[in-house]
Amino acid sequence: MNEFLSKKSKAIALIFSIFLPLFLVTTLVLAVTTIGANITTEGTITIQNATSTDDKLILDVQAGGAGSFTGTIQPTDLTQNRTWTFQDNTGVVPLGTAGNSLFFTTTGATNVTLPTTGTLATLAGTETLSNKTLITPRFPNGGFIADANGNELIIFTTTASAVNELTLANAATGANPQISVTGSDTNIGLSLLLKGTGPLIVSTTTTNADNLRLLPASVGTASFSGIITSDDITGADKTWTFPDATGTVVLDTHTQTLTNKTLNSPTINTPTISGGTINNTTIGQTTPAAGSFTTLSGSTSLTIGGGTAITKHLSATSAQNLSAPTAVPGCVETTAISVTGAALGDTVVASMNAALPANYTIDGYVSAANSVVVRLCQLSGAAADPDGSGATYRVDVWQH
Repeated sequence: MNEFLSKKSKAIALIFSIFLPLFLVTTLVLAVTTIGANITTEGTITIQNATSTDDKLILDVQAGGAGSFTGTIQPTDLTQNRTWTFQDNTGVVPLGTAGNSLFFTTTGATNVTLPTTGTLATLAGTETLSNKTLITPRFPNGGFIADANGNELIIFTTTASAVNELTLANAATGANPQISVTGSDTNIGLSLLLKGTGPLIVSTTTTNADNLRLLPASVGTASFSGIITSDDITGADKTWTFPDATGTVVLDTHTQTLTNKTLNSPTINTPTISGGTINNTTIGQTTPAAGSFTTLSGSTSLTIGGGTAITKHLSATSAQNLSAPTAVPGCVETTAISVTGAALGDTVVASMNAALPANYTIDGYVSAANSVVVRLCQLSGAAADPDGSGATYRVDVWQH
């Protein structure tokens, strides 16, 4: 070991407590007054003190300031032999604060640049990183980003040989952040997998502003979007069910053709029907096809061909047996037939399910509220029974 001593009569005190196998040298003080001196040995110099953990090497530098101080090199209580190797270089050994230690371990050639200030992060410690840029960080299969409580916030699942992914983009003022599907495939969709019966909910912070927009790629001079929205939903949740079929949605204010539709008790206000068929009956043709209407109703009135509006149609039947008139010309009448809603002055059309005899006419009238009478009149010839053994009489009452 070589020690270069200080210039110009500086004294270096070397205090050795040297235990040799056969004898003890308690203290050796070597004063060197020359400009330089070397201590040379071909073996190992052992510095040991009789007091436990009190082994030390003291450098006593001549006072050049307000006081005289010494530099002490002293290990902690060693539990086995240790080797401290200095690099083949010139420099200053960095020191930690009292009670702290600094250890470096390498497995090969290493070039590490340490910051001038701040705290180093550890591999397994729980620490907060600020202002760090992570370039292609990797998560293990099932790894996740946690919230402040350490619970899963976003979980990452690994797919072998993945080529498609999501790209997230923020936005400037007036624009929307964007989630894009990217990758090497030409056509890539996006799958949303919900759990159990949980719904997909789209909502906004502004009342009645929630909507879904379909924005096809622009192929014209401008780009437009299709908006799916709802009225202000009150009372309870509403369910809109699409049929198990392929087709086009019918709009309430759009001109569209309905095919194979069944209308159960519909209310049609002032409709315009031009052509087509209902129950195989052709509308707007000179020769109707076979078939008949089942029900045609209006909420307030029905106007046919721009004529007088019909507000109500009433109908009833009654089985009766009439006799021949006592004189010709003469008339016979049925007993009153009950027609709820019939009123004096309403239009009445009467008929029966038997052949009307020659020289007879048939009509009807409202005799009182809710009552209609059928009248048969023989104009000439011998008096004849109008309905034989009886017939079923029908009265139709029309209100305007």
